[in-house]
Amino acid sequence: MKKILFLTVLLLLTFFLLFPQLQIPWMIVDDGESARASAELSEHFTRGDISWLFKFEAQNGLMRPSYWLLHWLNFSLLGTNAYLHHLSHLLLFVGIATLLFFLVEEISKDSFAGLLAGLFFLLFSPASENFYRLGTGEPGLVLFLLGAFYFFVRAIKKNSWFSFSLSTIFLVLSWFSKSTVIILIPEAVIIFLLFFLFPEKSRPKSLRFAL
Repeated sequence: MKKILFLTVLLLLTFFLLFPQLQIPWMIVDDGESARASAELSEHFTRGDISWLFKFEAQNGLMRPSYWLLHWLNFSLLGTNAYLHHLSHLLLFVGIATLLFFLVEEISKDSFAGLLAGLFFLLFSPASENFYRLGTGEPGLVLFLLGAFYFFVRAIKKNSWFSFSLSTIFLVLSWFSKSTVIILIPEAVIIFLLFFLFPEKSRPKSLRFAL
């Protein structure tokens, strides 16, 4: 019961903080480029050229297919309605807050700790522009990383290969969402190796060490 109550409080606060963005029209920064890139992606996908997603920013030394795929999905499903795009952005933060709550609650076995983690994320974010700008890459990156860690925790505790597979998928998506995340690859490899190095019975005990 407390878990549901604390999660509800967190989600209501998330909605309250991000609701004003629904009134924001398209912005000069990022939005035009996102629309243009999504249109180009649709053309290439129609021709069956999926590989272009990985070559789109090659001239700039970047490769962010997960980032552009999220924008393409939004424009494909929502068209050019700014309100719907900001609503999708709000729901993205709802997903982040939910995953963060369950991740901390899963590790600590304390739903109040999950609430505090969510509140800290919402109220003390170092990059507040992510709350109203549609073009930043951090929200998608955070969602993927939280998904990777949450299912990794589940994989260790439940000895579940299904959860481990989901964790791996989310981790790979995070690697291709923002270029700076490359610094996390060595750490991620070490953490995931622990899944194989520790005997099954000792995996739950090694969870805190792994994280």
